[in-house]
Amino acid sequence: MVGKRLGKFEIKAWIGGGQFADVFLAFDTVVKRDFAVKVSRARERDVRGLISEAQVLAALEHPNIVRFYSADVIEGRLVIVMEFVEGKSLRALLDEEGKLSVPRALAIIYQVLDALEYAHSKGILHRDVKPENILIAQGDRVKLTDFGLAALVNPSRLSASMAGTPLYMAPEAWQGKHTPQTDVWAAAAVLYEMLSGHPPFYDETYEGLRKKIFSGKPSPIREIPQELERVVREALSPEPENRPPSAKAFKERLASALPRPVEPVRPAAEAPAVPPELAALTEEQREAVLHEGHLLIIGGVGSGKTTALVARAAHWILRRGLEPEEVLVATFTGKAAGELRERLAAHLTEGQLRRLWLGTLHYLAAKIASVGAEREGYPEELVVLDEKEVHEILWGLVGNEERARAFAREISRAKARMLEPEAYAQRAGSPWQRQVAKVYREYQRVLREMKALDKDDVITLALRVLKHPDIAQDLAGRLKLVIVDEFQDLNLPQFLLVKALASKGAWVAAAADDSQAIYGFRGASTEFVRRFRGEFSPKVIFLTKNFRNYEEILSLARNLIARNPESPRPAFAVKSAGREVVHVRAAEDPEDEARFVADSITAMVEEGRSWEDFAVLFRTHAQGRRFEDLFARRRIPFNLEGASSFYRRPEVR
Repeated sequence: MVGKRLGKFEIKAWIGGGQFADVFLAFDTVVKRDFAVKVSRARERDVRGLISEAQVLAALEHPNIVRFYSADVIEGRLVIVMEFVEGKSLRALLDEEGKLSVPRALAIIYQVLDALEYAHSKGILHRDVKPENILIAQGDRVKLTDFGLAALVNPSRLSASMAGTPLYMAPEAWQGKHTPQTDVWAAAAVLYEMLSGHPPFYDETYEGLRKKIFSGKPSPIREIPQELERVVREALSPEPENRPPSAKAFKERLASALPRPVEPVRPAAEAPAVPPELAALTEEQREAVLHEGHLLIIGGVGSGKTTALVARAAHWILRRGLEPEEVLVATFTGKAAGELRERLAAHLTEGQLRRLWLGTLHYLAAKIASVGAEREGYPEELVVLDEKEVHEILWGLVGNEERARAFAREISRAKARMLEPEAYAQRAGSPWQRQVAKVYREYQRVLREMKALDKDDVITLALRVLKHPDIAQDLAGRLKLVIVDEFQDLNLPQFLLVKALASKGAWVAAAADDSQAIYGFRGASTEFVRRFRGEFSPKVIFLTKNFRNYEEILSLARNLIARNPESPRPAFAVKSAGREVVHVRAAEDPEDEARFVADSITAMVEEGRSWEDFAVLFRTHAQGRRFEDLFARRRIPFNLEGASSFYRRPEVR
């Protein structure tokens, strides 16, 4: 902790900080001036070697760079003294205003690029360009701060995460490589956020974020010139050689993308009669958005369920006075959570999104559980094991990888039914289940010794934490709106978690496809959709229009399920292909099927198609073997997604 005095400095106020340092407004009692003082949390033996490197930064003198005066060790800590800038960070500006106009965004990024070009000419890289490090003074005068500080990090001495913020790290930065083009990539990511209102790439997990960044495919930015968007996307290329070679070149390309000044869009004299989040909705979707009370939206794939939920969250925050922290938006998979965030970013500012409870149920449960983890015997920083770590523990208990996976599946099913090891043992009726009971007991013992949880345990721990009255009042008590997508994918503990979150009076809005439940193997069931209807008495709205598929495809689907005992409510497409879009062929055997597919692909490639235009879908891994063999013999290039190649499996090798 830093007290009221640090060496010759009187600490006046805390300005901000991060994982590795705090920044204070400090008064220098010798020269009688205010400075921004950054105090590192690193140990003294780690920082003494950085002093000479830090002093190099004092040579940076540029109107768009925060002046770096000195670095010294005071009271055992690295203290960096910098110019104090009256103003706010770009992050604060974006939180207040959302996206910026094209002229204003370019005026800011041009100054950032000028600062980068100057520093690069001095041999100094920034490595951590982000909205938090861009200060906006009066008249939108830009001051880039923390310049070069990340370059002082030696991974052998300090955590490499200090050398950048993942949302704004170029692909090569994830591998510890930095060039001027790395800073250009980060500047392009900042510009993208100013123009769109959200970062170009987002995911709940580091690995998911890394994959998206390496793909180099951000969502299109609406309402900006096409050529400008092209230049921004070029600068976000995963390959450094495809980006502008310098900050100056990036600035020149941005300027050339706008042959004439772009006039800012002036607000209309009157607000539109229909809010933007409602403008493109059907009557059924609008009814779902505006309903006051519990809500259940039923619809098939492509019927606009998620669109309605996104609009409901945005509308009640923007028009009905709810604060973002009073709204929880949950879904089942990390990919779906990322898509929800991207859709909400079209309506809410980045600051509002950060305050929202948004993510998968497991992610949100971990946040809840951490609040009261210590009361349940766990550290506040929860250790949650991934699937690989779970299999390694079970492998050590049973001595076989395949058996470990089988035990993992059965233990997960037991936890989905909320059966503790003793309860499971009492119900065990077969030799296999009795084996599982023994391993289950040992597995939980190992987890307790590690003070760790698996993903199933996170939900049950969150339920236990919410039984503490003060925590329930603080967490569930603040929620006014709970939104859950893909409700048919919930299992019992997840359903009970939703009930607990709504226990203090929050409205629950759920979307479900009651004819689909593909996660039954881990306890999910449409039974919980029926329980929701029975226990919450929600208003039920059916969506029968399909926006994703052609009528020709839906007609085929309706014929296929026409004789089901409980045929679902029919869905009708809003568009028609006007041609045959589905071809059905009965193959004689699996080999004939593979030959037909290979022949069809080869023929169309010879007509001018590309190999990457095609996808082959099959239900089980075993069915892919014949395609893999035949494609290899025919020299048809392919990637096998979601499974390892038969010939790369350890037992085959």
